[in-house]
Amino acid sequence: MNRKFQLVLISICAFVLAGLLVLAAGSQSPAYSAGTTIKVPDDYSTIQAAINAASGGDTIMVKSGTYNENLSITEGITLTGGWDASFVAQTPGDSVIDGQGAGRVISITCATSDTVVTVDGFTIANGDASGLGPPTLPESPQASSLLSAVKLESGSDSLSDRLAALQASAADLEARGLYPGGQAAYQAALARLDKLTGRALNSQNQPAGVNAPAVSADAGGGIYSWNASLHLSNSTIEWNTASQANNGYGGGVFVGQAAPYGTVIANNLIQFNTASVEANGNGGGVYLYQTPGALVEENQFRDNVASQSGDVGVGGGLNVDDSQDVWVDDNLLTRNTAQAGWACPAQGGGGIGGGAQFHSVRYLTITNNILRSNLGALHCGSSGGGLHVYIAEDVNISDNQVVDNWGVLFQVYTDDYGGGMSLETVNGIKVEGNEVRGNTTGMSSLPSGIQVSYGGGIF
Repeated sequence: MNRKFQLVLISICAFVLAGLLVLAAGSQSPAYSAGTTIKVPDDYSTIQAAINAASGGDTIMVKSGTYNENLSITEGITLTGGWDASFVAQTPGDSVIDGQGAGRVISITCATSDTVVTVDGFTIANGDASGLGPPTLPESPQASSLLSAVKLESGSDSLSDRLAALQASAADLEARGLYPGGQAAYQAALARLDKLTGRALNSQNQPAGVNAPAVSADAGGGIYSWNASLHLSNSTIEWNTASQANNGYGGGVFVGQAAPYGTVIANNLIQFNTASVEANGNGGGVYLYQTPGALVEENQFRDNVASQSGDVGVGGGLNVDDSQDVWVDDNLLTRNTAQAGWACPAQGGGGIGGGAQFHSVRYLTITNNILRSNLGALHCGSSGGGLHVYIAEDVNISDNQVVDNWGVLFQVYTDDYGGGMSLETVNGIKVEGNEVRGNTTGMSSLPSGIQVSYGGGIF
């Protein structure tokens, strides 16, 4: 047998063997190697099935549509949504992952914190983490030393009476042509009042939770990421709740124990999320805990609530805790509320950082953001209607717009601080180039006048 014939025979055998392997694999699910792209629903009918088949480094592309799922991710994968039928054009947000109130929408837990998980181009909605618990977290970490005890006199304070008085005062100013901003601003203020007080009235009429989970806190209604590096981009995070009856962390997104510079939250719409309905809440939209080097940029935080009816709410839109070298740039934070309930605890309660709160942070940069029409507290005490920074070092707050924020809507027998921003126990701070206007520490006070407001713009 000559050399040429041997080579031909070897080639034929190799071809036949390859064909047999293909036939054998045809009856099994696809086995993907690292770096492979998996398509949903073409390759798998559900996103979770695709995740289960994926390995670290794989990309999952999800066609537009609604997927009623609660996902679990433990590998470093890229999950992208909004793709058309041919998987060529992407429209971010057109792939909806609906948690249906049956748990977190996406839960991410990895073996090492430097494992990068990318989530891009989805709408993540209707998650509820009640009863699922958090990792080891401080029990409602102290957000301010300024909230003081409330001393209410019996029968001296009711939501309906206070609302009627404030509406009458505003109507009088408008009738005399003295309302700041004129007719348009007056109508906008009335609409805002209706929304805020309506939410409080609803919470008053709801019975307290009777079957509260055994755990003391819950975290991450929309996305929960622990011991991983989350890159979240081009997504809408909406109508998620961290906890119904217990303390809640991160109604929309919770990120904890990330690798240095491993957390990126960019170009997202984060709206209508609640950290806790009945108890204390931290980070209605997003809560970041131990996320060194986190980057939060070009997001919109709208209409999020830290605590719906609990004693204390911290960070209506964003709450960053126990982190360093955090960069927050070019975000819009508007109409977020730290504490939205009416009841006031005797030993102090209220809202801290209606738009955003930063606690125990070193090397903090807050630049080019718009904080507009946020509220610290509907009632009780407040500190920082738009922004609150507490126990921080080396802070740069520059070139932001801090406009039309309220510290507390209906002031009680407490002192309130910083309608626009409150900076408390901060060492090494630069505040320059900011536009700070139209902010109010206390909108409506009691006739006794013993409560005091400090710093309508900055405290």
